[in-house]
Amino acid sequence: MIKLKIIHILTAIFILNMLCVTATTPGNFIDIADIDKCYGTITLKIIGEQDIIKGEYSIVGCNEVSDNKWNCQCDNVSNIKLNAGDNVSNIYDIKIEYYIEPLVTSNNTNITPSKLDIDNELKRRTYEYNNIIVKPKEIIEEPFKMPKFTDGFKIGAIIGSIIIIFVLMIVGIIYWLFKEEKDEEEFKPQQSKEEKQIDITLSDKEILEQLRNNIK
Repeated sequence: MIKLKIIHILTAIFILNMLCVTATTPGNFIDIADIDKCYGTITLKIIGEQDIIKGEYSIVGCNEVSDNKWNCQCDNVSNIKLNAGDNVSNIYDIKIEYYIEPLVTSNNTNITPSKLDIDNELKRRTYEYNNIIVKPKEIIEEPFKMPKFTDGFKIGAIIGSIIIIFVLMIVGIIYWLFKEEKDEEEFKPQQSKEEKQIDITLSDKEILEQLRNNIK
């Protein structure tokens, strides 16, 4: 009966594994800023409270042009996100700079350089985000999300699962029947030697009696 219980437990585990698994989301994403209006390139400079190890983080959709300096194209990025490694622990200060309109350039001698600089400066936006804390990511158990498969694959997977469960049930039933029959044979009372001798003696007497009757 112990083996039968093991088969039932394995069947239950198989079904549960089809319904739920342990999953983790790769990376440790942190929203930094939303860019509503932007022109050209967004520049980010990042400083860590601890020494920043190469590759410990990245800025989603952006390119690192030098150590901890990143450029993002306004056409591709509207939300600045930092993606740190699962085991990273650091505190970052991030400076973001970009322009909301094209810079003005002019060959008109009536416009002084200082006026151009003022006009361009008004178009620049600078923001600083301090004390962005990153901690090692914890493993999170999430319900299993069934990937999208073709109808043929779904039907095959369902049929395969049903066959496996059916086979396990048949094996369990056969084992149970065999076990019951074996237990009955083991507990069947055995005839003692004395009883056998008595049976033999009685049989001999019956034979002698028949011989006497025949002689008469």
